[in-house]
Formats: sequence, structure tokens, C-alpha cells
Amino acid sequence: MFEVSGVNEESDIYDEIKASNNKTKTSKLNAETGTLLDQNKILVENGQVEVVASIYEFNSTLTDTIETKNQGIRASNKKSKKPLVQGVKYRVLLFDENDKFLTAIDGSSGGTPPVYNGAFRNTKYKWKAYSFNNSNNILPAIPANPTTANFNINSTNTGGLLFASGEVITSDKVNDNNKVNILFKRQTAIVDIVYSGRGMFDKITSLLGNINLPIYNSGVFNLLTGKYVSYTTPINSHVTNLNQTVSSKGDTIRTHTLYTVNDVQSISNYGVNLTSLTFPTDLNSQLGSRTFSSNLNFNFTKSFKPQLGKRYKIIIDFLTTSRNVTNTGGNVDWAYHNLFYNDLSKVYGFRHYNSNFYEKGISAGGQNSGEYFNWKALKPGFAQPFNVVDPCALVYPAGRWKMPAASEFNTLINIPSNISGTPRKSNAGSPDPVRYVNIVLGTGNFAPYDMFTNGLPLLMLGFRENGSNTISGYNTSSTGTSNLYFWSSTEVDSGNSTYFAISNTSSSGTTMNVRTANAAKTYGMNIRCVRNKNYIYKPNIQ
Repeated sequence: MFEVSGVNEESDIYDEIKASNNKTKTSKLNAETGTLLDQNKILVENGQVEVVASIYEFNSTLTDTIETKNQGIRASNKKSKKPLVQGVKYRVLLFDENDKFLTAIDGSSGGTPPVYNGAFRNTKYKWKAYSFNNSNNILPAIPANPTTANFNINSTNTGGLLFASGEVITSDKVNDNNKVNILFKRQTAIVDIVYSGRGMFDKITSLLGNINLPIYNSGVFNLLTGKYVSYTTPINSHVTNLNQTVSSKGDTIRTHTLYTVNDVQSISNYGVNLTSLTFPTDLNSQLGSRTFSSNLNFNFTKSFKPQLGKRYKIIIDFLTTSRNVTNTGGNVDWAYHNLFYNDLSKVYGFRHYNSNFYEKGISAGGQNSGEYFNWKALKPGFAQPFNVVDPCALVYPAGRWKMPAASEFNTLINIPSNISGTPRKSNAGSPDPVRYVNIVLGTGNFAPYDMFTNGLPLLMLGFRENGSNTISGYNTSSTGTSNLYFWSSTEVDSGNSTYFAISNTSSSGTTMNVRTANAAKTYGMNIRCVRNKNYIYKPNIQ
């Protein structure tokens, strides 16, 4: 009797960082490694967003076991990652060793396995097994005396055709079990187009464009050879929008899936061209969403031949930008916003705007949400252990960012205090209200992040007291002392580390006290991450 019961799912790319004993660990691609075929890095919206467009290839297989018992033949699962759902129909074609057709027997997963009682001991049999991976009866029937044409079946790209073939020699012992592994293979190639907003720390609420990729919807598959003998005319362009995608990770990932049955024709000069893409932003109700509509063309020139049974992922990964500051103090790429952790979604990210519309980070989304961290704590909060992990390294994609060393703050210290010229830094305030140090790096603005400054505004949010949630040094009035504090990654000793601070007494002018100093690691300070120049990009789409 024959029984088919499992299918391996396709593997995905992943990377992660785990915190343990003050060490960070970045995992590699999983055991079923994806192969990078091509990759492009593009700046869009006048450099406001970095996009990495990649295509990866993965294997996909189905593993089962076939055995003989009581001079009959039975197939059973040996190892599979995902069982077939109950009621999936399958068919096994049995041949003698000279390829003479003997019989076709149908079965259903989860039901009573069908039995072939005509098997002899110590005899070789050949078999072909196939399923459309659904509960419909398998048609057409195979006649008792089939012609070659009877072994041709129509397969669509979404039909889920599974196929396997092999041989089994029955044992010479009576009532013996003979097991043979069956490796099922999907007779489609799957192409996922993955739009990711995880590096923007935002949902994708609208997208529109075209996927330029030749897709063969159907073909004629020959069960004797296990190959397609003909294909329909390909469809070369496919409209992509929100309704044609599947959401994951709280709408930060949208996946549009296509299927093709042609593994003979190479694909070249393909890509994704978007006409618009919208992120709602974390201040949508106050400042609205942001829609990108230019330079959204992600094309590939390295050809590939899609192999049946494999999954391909075209990943369009949108990543937040950084601002470069280069002077005698060094060359550093600064995050445009403070680090923020949301304990409800478990996401490390950056604010979308330099604004005081945000709360002070004590209770946003959960008890340990916010932006006042003990030194190298996993989460904000005065009771969190320090010296655990670099939280910047946990921002997606993991390892792209890091906490700045104390010496890297010299790039900010060395910017002259002035009211004109670039670069410069001066005291400022906004109607939010919030005080900030306005570091101007260029003319104009840096929309949508900042409608007033093309630079690196540093919000003066004070600090969290040692051992409590009390915020000190925070002042929104135009006069009086106001402060900002950023942790560095530089450790002084087991209980103290170096921080960077700026203090002033007015929201105007250029008089300010800029310094680095040391403090106990249990004070809560903001963190302004910098790009890790040793980072090698790896997407995480799980």
C-alpha cells in the first residue's frame, strides 16, 4: 500500500542577534542556504532612503519513504518538515523492470492507504508518483493499456504539481518490509517579490507598479520522463499592488508570489518598477504619511534559469538613511534619529521625525518601551541590567548599526558653533515645543524627516535618574538650562562609561557647553547610533 504524507517547505533568509554575557552573535543563513544571484544598492528620494534589491535562490523538496510489506508495496513518510493536509489526493504508477505499465493506484493523505497485491518477492519495480497537492480526484484516469499520450498531463503554475520516481526491489523474505526514500519535487518554480519596510521601521500601506518577469502559466508534463514537453506563451509584465500581496510582520513586509513551470528558458533583464510606495510614519495623525514616487526602479541584468522545485526571492529592502559628518574628528555616519525600543512589537528602530510629539519613552507600547537606556541594556527602564548588548546592533538589519565610541563624538564637537555657514551648530527650539541643538550640514531641508533643516538635529531630552523613572535636565521653555545626553560604547570600568552631553541656557544663539564625561551605567540616556562600517548586508524577511 502507498501512503504519502509530507512536504518540505522552502527556506527563508534570516539573521538575528542574541544578547548573552555581553556578547552579540549574528547568525548565518540557515542550513538550507539561500544562494545570492544578484544584488544592487540604490539611493532613492534624493538620498533619503537606501534600497537594497537582491535575488536569492532556495531549494524545495519533499521526502517520503516507500516500503514493501506482505508482498505488497507501501509508501510511508520518513521525514518531512510539513505534513500534507488530510485529504490530499495522490497517484502512484507502477511499472515492471522493463517499463511495462502495471497499474495506477490512488490514495488520500490521512485515509486508508491503497494496496497493490500483485507484487512478487525479490522483484524490481519502477514507480512514478504525483499529486496536485489538493483534495480533488486526480484526472484523467490512466487506462489499462495506455499510450504515450496518456502519460501527458496538463499542469498550471499554481496547480502545485508534485512528482517523484524511483525503483524498489522487494525482499526475498515473506512478510518483510522494504523501505525506499522518495524525494518529491515541486514541478513549479516560485518567485516571491518581497517588499520590506522593516529597515524604515514602518508599515507599507500602499504600493503600485509592475513586475517585469516572464512567467509561464502552464505546460504539458510527461509522467514517463518527469519533464515538461511544452509550455504556453509567457506573460512578461505583472501589475503589483497591495491587494496582490500577503502581509507579514505587522504589515512591514508585503510579498507578491508568482509561479512558473518553465525551467529551460533563462530569464534576463528583469526587475520591479514601482510608481509609488507609501509609509504611514509613526506620527501619521500629526504629520501625515510619506509617499515615494521617483527612482523606484529595481532592475537586474544577471540572468538565471529558474529550476523546478526551487524558490526565488526578489527582496526590495527599504532602509533608513544616515547623515555623514567628516572633519578632523573623523568620518562617521550618524543615525538621523534617536534609538527607540517598542516593548509591545519588540522592534528596535529610530524615530521617523525629530519632534516632541513623542512621549518621553516611559510607557509607549509597553513597560520597557522608550529611548532612555542604561548603558548597553537590552531594553529601556531603570531596572534593566546594564552591560548586556549593544542595542544599536539589534536595529534591522541586525549589525548594520552600532553605538558610537567616545572618540566618534569628536565629529560633532568639532563642528563650529555659528549662526551661518555650513557645517554649523546652534541652539534652537520648535513649536512642539522642544529644544534642540541644530547641526546644519547643507542648504534646504531634509524632507520628510525634517522640513526645516538639512542636517542632524539633536533633541535635548535630558536623562533618566539613577534608580527611577524621573527625567531631569529636560526643559521646553526658551530660557533656562536644557540638556542632551548620549551614551557612547566606551567603557571606563565595571560601573562607569563615557557619555556625550550638550547643555545650554537658551533656545537661540550659539553658547553651549559641549563635552564628554563619565557616569554610572545605571543612568538612563539616549543613544544616537552610527553605521557599522564593517557590516556586510544580509536581509531578514522572516
